[in-house]
Amino acid sequence: MPSPQLFPLPKADWRATGPGVSVSSQSPATGTLFQKAPVTLAVSKGPQFVTVPPVINKPEGEANSILVGLGLKVKIERPFGGADGTVRLQSVAPGTSVPRGTTITLIVV
Repeated sequence: MPSPQLFPLPKADWRATGPGVSVSSQSPATGTLFQKAPVTLAVSKGPQFVTVPPVINKPEGEANSILVGLGLKVKIERPFGGADGTVRLQSVAPGTSVPRGTTITLIVV
């Protein structure tokens, strides 16, 4: 029996792995292939990057919403109790490009 000829149709998507490192998905799924049928392989382009916005002097809740909305994680530190609820420092400078999922530490006073 001759082996099936597969003709992959590549597409790329955003994954946490490095660019071109792995196939992140396949369509049709394994075990459902037919000879000479098209196969779509999604090859990782690596992590998706976002630009960190300025959130200094914003209320804690607003800053948190902005960062989480971009796919970033937020860690809050309140070295002086955080009574005012205003962001005074952020761990990554505004304008910096970081992978989605990066943790940004906010200092709230």
